[in-house]
Amino acid sequence: AYTTPNLRRVSGGFGGNYSPYIAPSYFDSGVRNTIKNAGQSLTMVELSYDGYDRLVEPYSMEYYLRKDGVGQEYFWGYDTTGGKSGKKSIKMFICDKIESARLTNYNFSPRYAVEF
Repeated sequence: AYTTPNLRRVSGGFGGNYSPYIAPSYFDSGVRNTIKNAGQSLTMVELSYDGYDRLVEPYSMEYYLRKDGVGQEYFWGYDTTGGKSGKKSIKMFICDKIESARLTNYNFSPRYAVEF
């Protein structure tokens, strides 16, 4: 049986109308598995995220339901390259901005608890 993908509408700017863009609320299974495997092996993951290539230490993933009722899966990782802000820090990444993810050969010593 066909099941509808887990998607959510992204509201537009005209009186609360919805845009035609439908954003995913969960990570693609390939991306999720790449991040999970990297975390379990304490290996950094290379992300192409929001137009920037980043080298990230993976720490956790969670599904969170906001107060407005929108639920989404989040990935927490330490961005060692700084990305858009240039700030090297722990950051929250959302599924619809990840363009690609791949395992690297770079190991890391955890700064936080790894929860995979």
